[in-house]
Amino acid sequence: MPEARFRADCYGQPISKELIQRLSKIYQTSITATLLRYVNIGNYPLMVICSQDSRILWHWKSDDFAYSYLKSMSGKVPRYTVTGEYYYGRKKYSSSEQVFVEEWFTYVDVQPNTCSLMEECFYFDTLKMVLTMIW
Repeated sequence: MPEARFRADCYGQPISKELIQRLSKIYQTSITATLLRYVNIGNYPLMVICSQDSRILWHWKSDDFAYSYLKSMSGKVPRYTVTGEYYYGRKKYSSSEQVFVEEWFTYVDVQPNTCSLMEECFYFDTLKMVLTMIW
């Protein structure tokens, strides 16, 4: 995915599942590869979290993403997140949803329930896997 062309294709586009899917088709790359490229050179601060069977496998964030420390020390997906609702309640969302920053992150310098982020997921049911975008 050439950087200049990828940046041009992202320019002025808000981050969304649809944008990542479109870019994935244009460049004939996986959703994961497209997300990681977006993290590195996209327009919005973003973190991607890969989880399977409610366990966090890995995460990657853009340099300008405001938070670094995931709340889950045990590697489990936090329950009160969009991703958590998939694993613990089998609920899937078709659009982005607001979540409070402290549901995902520790060491946040805000009062509880006052600062939110957006979360949207790619669900891979057969693998019991979720790729989560947080911005």
